[in-house]
Amino acid sequence: IMLDSRKPLSYYDFTTDATLYFKKVRRKSESKRNSLSFFGKASVNGEGETYAIVRGSRTKPGGDLPIDSSRADPPSVAGQETSQTSTEERLFSVDPSTLPFHTDNGFRVPIHLGQLRRAIYNNDGMTVAGIFRLGGSPAQMGIIRRQLNGGSFDENRILASLEVNNVATLLTRWYGALPVRIFGTLGPEVFEECISSLISCISIPEKLPEPNKSLFLWLVEILLDVARQQEKNQMTPHNLAVVMSPLLFPENGATLAQNLTIVGNGIAILENYLNFRLEADTNPDESMSMTAPITTTTTTTTTTTTTTS
Repeated sequence: IMLDSRKPLSYYDFTTDATLYFKKVRRKSESKRNSLSFFGKASVNGEGETYAIVRGSRTKPGGDLPIDSSRADPPSVAGQETSQTSTEERLFSVDPSTLPFHTDNGFRVPIHLGQLRRAIYNNDGMTVAGIFRLGGSPAQMGIIRRQLNGGSFDENRILASLEVNNVATLLTRWYGALPVRIFGTLGPEVFEECISSLISCISIPEKLPEPNKSLFLWLVEILLDVARQQEKNQMTPHNLAVVMSPLLFPENGATLAQNLTIVGNGIAILENYLNFRLEADTNPDESMSMTAPITTTTTTTTTTTTTTS
């Protein structure tokens, strides 16, 4: 990543841990012989907030310089977490069982997920065109992540439609960044069984351990509310499945062809599960065939994500 020194770190969206190096450019008034080049190296916690200069060298022979703590906030050494990193709660790319939970919309989920959901609903996000499909602004998502970490995120703030996409994209990225995908604990035979019969498909949540089961069903309720507004947001069950299934199902095939099959099956399973739930909500007394085969996706589906800046 090429960093622009004229922009703050919050401008960049560090979705994974990164190692950054900073260089202090000498002033023209300084002689080249005595100029200093300071380099900083730090593990960034996903929000681009924590950094420190850990090594300084003279351009002339003379070895390394002692670290000037006034140039680093907070001072650190390579390979160690800073005090801010060690105390700051990391919410992304971690085992969800390590996060604080609360009850939101009837399910036990991490607190920050409930905050993101309520922000979407409070701003009528269900009617925003392309919700969950259109990407958010990396800079704005970085701000939201820092607010979530710091406990200052205001879920009741009025957002423009483009800002709602920032919140929605951040929610989907949380699922995609899990160390083990929601359905990563299930074997391929489970997915094959889901393709062969509808009853296996609609019972797939029961095969998930906690907290994966609650995290999936909590997300499904959101996707159902989006699908119910598909005339306004253009997000049908199929479109939602195309966007979300790659973030929920593991791509652990040995070959590209196997991964394409997994993706196609994942789209089919999620789409049919959403359709079943929508039909059940609309016609709860109407009996449905529980052994009918599922229509699978056999062609490669390409999803284009538009980033709004």
